[in-house]
Amino acid sequence: MLSIHRLVPIREQDPETLAEVGIVLVDRGYESADDYFEQILNQYPKRFERAAAYYGKAKLAAKNERLDEARRWLIRFLEETPTHSLAAEARLLAADILTRQGVYTAARKALDEILQIKEMRGRPHARALAGLARIETEQDHAKRAIPYWQRIYTLYRAYTELVVEAYWESAQLFEEIDDPIAARNTLAELSVSHEKAENLFIENLEAEENSVSQWVTYLNVVASVAPMIGLLGTVSGMISAFQTIGRGGMGRPELLAGDIGEALITTATGLVIGIPAMIAYFVLKNRLNTAMIATAQAGSEVLDAKEEKAYTSSS
Repeated sequence: MLSIHRLVPIREQDPETLAEVGIVLVDRGYESADDYFEQILNQYPKRFERAAAYYGKAKLAAKNERLDEARRWLIRFLEETPTHSLAAEARLLAADILTRQGVYTAARKALDEILQIKEMRGRPHARALAGLARIETEQDHAKRAIPYWQRIYTLYRAYTELVVEAYWESAQLFEEIDDPIAARNTLAELSVSHEKAENLFIENLEAEENSVSQWVTYLNVVASVAPMIGLLGTVSGMISAFQTIGRGGMGRPELLAGDIGEALITTATGLVIGIPAMIAYFVLKNRLNTAMIATAQAGSEVLDAKEEKAYTSSS
């Protein structure tokens, strides 16, 4: 998507591409994402992709502390495109903005609604619980915040970064309510959970790598099979050429030209397909390996930083 952003002019992109590139840019904090959202709203105002523009503009506005503007964009999102795939993110962002504005009742209602939507099970539910816990913490209701964090590390252990945060926040809140034993037990469980989280992270990473690498493997298949198909055509052409010779065409080269041409054309075609496919296979395989290594290192650093922060904060 970043390559498209650098190489393809905005005016030449279709609405689906504009939406995808814009969301990638806004997630990385680039203000230039707004150009993509403006293009969608100006050129494709009736397309369903306008939902991405509403959400992206809301996220940019929230980032720059224009919270009322962000809420207006999210209201348009939820009124016009409530079934878009970004609906969970939009609802979570709306709740976060309300929390930042101190409108806790409305924020709590928005998060409770997310927990009632079956289609948003999983990470959105876990993030909604974290939002509810933060609301209770900001209102100095530590005892009411702890159960939300506990539900996260009990029910949503697949989301390692949220689980580690939940343990840490729970330990902090136990210290706040003068329950050091519970705090220590929580941190001890975090230590055990950290190893489990790493193992789970590695398993998920390997599953994702297998899912992605199967498409790269297809290139290797094409690179291997294409020359063989070309060779098959070569053999077929040579057989035809010998049959022509057998019928008395030895002294007439024009009769052999078609068969020999068939052999050469199929060989060349196989190589023309196979060589680029082989190059693409090794390039993409190396990029995939690099990306997987970087992701594994980043994930390990996040888990280590969370655990270190937890112990530092509790000591």
